[in-house]
Amino acid sequence: MQKIAERKVKRRRVYKSIITSSCILKDRELIAGEHLPIIPVYGEWGFAGDKEVYEGVVRLTKDGQRLRNMIMSFNADIVARTPKKKPFFWPEQIAGYEYMYSGQDDFPYYLLNRTDENGGDIPPQPLGYMDNPEVPQANAYMLEAATNAVKEVATLGVDTEAAGGNVAFDTVNQLNMRADLETYVFQDNLATAMRRDGEVYAAMVNDLYDVSRTVLMTLPDGSEKDVQLLTQVVDYQTGEVVTLNDIRGRYETYTDTGPSFQSMKSQNRAEILDLLGKVPQGTPEFQMLLLQYFTLLDGKGVEIMREYANKQLVLMGLKQPESEEELQALMQAQQQQGQPDAAMIQAQGVLLQGQADLQRAQNDQAKIQVEAFKAQTDAQVSAARVVEILASADSTKKQDVIAALKLLGDFQTKQGDSARADAELVLKGQDQIHSRRMDLTNLLRQANQPSGGAAEIPQ
Repeated sequence: MQKIAERKVKRRRVYKSIITSSCILKDRELIAGEHLPIIPVYGEWGFAGDKEVYEGVVRLTKDGQRLRNMIMSFNADIVARTPKKKPFFWPEQIAGYEYMYSGQDDFPYYLLNRTDENGGDIPPQPLGYMDNPEVPQANAYMLEAATNAVKEVATLGVDTEAAGGNVAFDTVNQLNMRADLETYVFQDNLATAMRRDGEVYAAMVNDLYDVSRTVLMTLPDGSEKDVQLLTQVVDYQTGEVVTLNDIRGRYETYTDTGPSFQSMKSQNRAEILDLLGKVPQGTPEFQMLLLQYFTLLDGKGVEIMREYANKQLVLMGLKQPESEEELQALMQAQQQQGQPDAAMIQAQGVLLQGQADLQRAQNDQAKIQVEAFKAQTDAQVSAARVVEILASADSTKKQDVIAALKLLGDFQTKQGDSARADAELVLKGQDQIHSRRMDLTNLLRQANQPSGGAAEIPQ
């Protein structure tokens, strides 16, 4: 290794101490990272002239919440201090039974005197009851006003009653988007704080992580997977040791604000489901939308469908492989496409043999035609000789010669017809054999050809 250049890099160090107003309890101690692990989060932040002005996220809700807490405490105190409903009696009615009415004991029954000391009848019911203190009506009005004031500045998006009622999915999304616009400033400041969290964490990891370990990484689509950090492998081309997933260094951190992953997934599912009703079934577009819908399913028992859809999208070339299993499946599919199977090779052999038989039959037909032409030529030559013989023969022998030639001509005609029929039978047999082999080849091709795509659509 040859050193080309060098430079000095300034780095900050953070020390921690525990002190009081009078002494130092613990001297300074070096901690990981080069940033103070204190991240402020602003609700509203800006400048009024040359003065920095900021407030917290719950600053505007404090007054209304305090008023609401005061009213609730006042009403709770009234309810807690309210005694049981107490009756009024004449002393003669409960004489001798004062212990039942003096304490807070709850007896199964209470006794009264029927007569007084003179023997007169005493009414068996109390004279009246003590009224309980009531909650002032102004408290109820102020409690409602304070609750509404808190909700106006601390909205959480769609009302729970509206979200749980018969409200369209698009309407709920629009209300959520409107609520996001109202809280955009808060979300932007929160994103700034989260970015600072990432910077502090990255600096700490640079000092702490020095051995290989498995961490959980969140992908951009919200899914999670395990990744091995600081894994060392040998590069066979250069012979050097290379560290994979090396996080020891300086990195930039980025944040993004937006709707939650579950909200986006639900919205995408609804849009794809709407498109599935408009796209004709059996088309490549319908198959692609169906597989994409399977990948967005979540819950218990849908892992098989999600994995199958991801694998098929990778094999179709619509998605990049993200795991080793998907990469191996893609390589295996490519190898299978490059190497035809035994059935396809057999079908090709049958096809070539059928073509050879057809060529042989065509050659035989041409040979028969040549022989027929030769025979016809010989017949014409023989006829010319016969004419010559007849011209030179006597008149008495001409009739015998003509009769013999007529018999010979009939024999040659029958022999030519028989040869022609035999040739047609041979050609017809060869054509039937070739047709059977072509049918067998087509059947083998159909058995090995996929039916329209990588995934079957149940009908």
